[in-house]
Amino acid sequence: MANCTLVITDDEGNVISAESLNRSSEIVPKKIGTKLLVRSMKAAVSLLWDGQTRSKMDDAELDRYATAKRLIRKKRFERARKILATPEPSHPESLNLLGVAYEALGDHNSARQCYGRAFSADRDCWAASMNFRRIYELEVLGNSTIPMYL
Repeated sequence: MANCTLVITDDEGNVISAESLNRSSEIVPKKIGTKLLVRSMKAAVSLLWDGQTRSKMDDAELDRYATAKRLIRKKRFERARKILATPEPSHPESLNLLGVAYEALGDHNSARQCYGRAFSADRDCWAASMNFRRIYELEVLGNSTIPMYL
């Protein structure tokens, strides 16, 4: 697993401290080479997963992913599912999030398929692996202590 350092800068390239991020939520999002600059610390954290950035997502899928993740946190699962399902996601983290939406809506079959596709595409997609395990435990054992991972 690659290590990643996230540096957030303003438009002039000045590094923004965590303290100033708490006071200001708007930072212009930009892609500069492999660096991704985002609007807020909350957005920066949502773009990180297991030490890797979501740099392989195209901009449209990254936008759908971020929007759907916010909706899922607000328990608006059907809206999140619609946003993620069209067009069909290709990135493992988007597939995992689509599985979370399906599972929250009670469609365990579709959730299991999404988790399986996400894990097959990226064996390091820990969230999909744990979510797949939870679905298995729910179906076989009738309960699970594993939380839902976004």
